[in-house]
Amino acid sequence: MDDGWYRPDDESWHGDEDYNPAVADALRCAHESLAANPKSADVYASALACLEFVIDAPMSKRQRLAYLFVRSLALATYDPPSPALDPLDEALELAIERDIGRAQEDLLLLRASVNHAILQVPDAIEDLRDCLGLIAVQAEHRELTPAERDTRLQALLQRAGHEFLVGDPESCEQLLDRAAVLIPQVPGNLLAPSTLAWTRALLLRWRGQYEVALHHAMAAAEGYARHGAPGMTSRIQGIVADIALDLAERAQHNGQELAPRAFLDIAERYLQSAIEVAAAADFESSQTMAFITHARLRQLQHEPGDRSDWLQELADLSLQHADMAVAAQAYTQLGREHEAIGDDEAASAWYTKALAVLKESQLSALGIWAQRGLWRIQGEMSPDERP
Repeated sequence: MDDGWYRPDDESWHGDEDYNPAVADALRCAHESLAANPKSADVYASALACLEFVIDAPMSKRQRLAYLFVRSLALATYDPPSPALDPLDEALELAIERDIGRAQEDLLLLRASVNHAILQVPDAIEDLRDCLGLIAVQAEHRELTPAERDTRLQALLQRAGHEFLVGDPESCEQLLDRAAVLIPQVPGNLLAPSTLAWTRALLLRWRGQYEVALHHAMAAAEGYARHGAPGMTSRIQGIVADIALDLAERAQHNGQELAPRAFLDIAERYLQSAIEVAAAADFESSQTMAFITHARLRQLQHEPGDRSDWLQELADLSLQHADMAVAAQAYTQLGREHEAIGDDEAASAWYTKALAVLKESQLSALGIWAQRGLWRIQGEMSPDERP
């Protein structure tokens, strides 16, 4: 919270129309709460409580902008974070009206995070494109400040991940390469190297380069365990497990005996941690993803039992929360479960349902595993090309 545009008060604001000292006090209270421990969800609730005292109070436009930013920041921690969109939109209008470029950049970055969380990924990409465009204009005229370089880095990394999700791997890779060059210039962003490794892992897995993907994913998981939020830590641990299961499944179909066991052990270890971390942080989406991957582990371990009803319950729960990515993951696993017992008709139906959900939410890249399942059943992919 060291960027000047959203500081709680400034002497230059005191002569503005409707300037309110009580609002300055509320903003100071909110900033002190956020400074206590930015990783804790409790501090955002405390900051929001500080602002409730002046929610209907008159305030200057400059105070209003600072107020809306802190309010948006706190509401963006909700699950889902959609309540943050209205104050973000109002704040952006004010920032444009007052021609405060840094405010526009930070607000666009935050709105992109919210849009991504509610699966409005094309809107998130547009926000990030606008953010990067504003920073590029500044870079033409002067050297960027450390805060601007950090914003640019975050925007590049976020946009790379979003471009991957909507099915543009080439743009994703180009953005990752740009971010990699910038990372040494932003040493204070401790999560950036791990975010870069995470997105590279997703891209490499999508391309079938599982061994290299696993290396990047494990590095990302280690970094998030040290510096990241529990929900994201759990999610990347689940991805490590999924990639290990990709390798186990391929090894099984290639007739290897020892390799599958080693990869299954890796998956089980990371999944146990993913479930525990998500449960402790009450991050339901990440926990559900880990549960679905755990079902895949049990299937590859040839554990008996019908997991279909449970997977359908997880899918229904995800749909209730409009979490299409997790619902599609459950449908894809249902397809695998039925394919494993030779029920190709049911497997095809579940794979098709997963693809339909992802098409509706414009997350086409995540459909590759369901699509590969259909190709296998239709005889368009040989067994050694699994998973």
